[in-house]
Amino acid sequence: MLTSATKTTKRMAAGHTHNQRPYRDADRSNKFFQENTLLAQKFVKDNSMTVEQYLNSMQPGLTVTDFKRIAIGG
Repeated sequence: MLTSATKTTKRMAAGHTHNQRPYRDADRSNKFFQENTLLAQKFVKDNSMTVEQYLNSMQPGLTVTDFKRIAIGG
């Protein structure tokens, strides 16, 4: 059975630090946030900007008060 110190030593020998896990977790949560919140999603008609960026380009300060989610296909 490997102890925590042994695992840390093996990671460091492989060029990893034990501080890398929070970055991976942050990347995973950022991806979840971008895919599951409306304002962070890519704008359908122009994938180079998010929904929030599109709203701000139309009129600064616009907010979303209601939306409908639809699925096409299956």
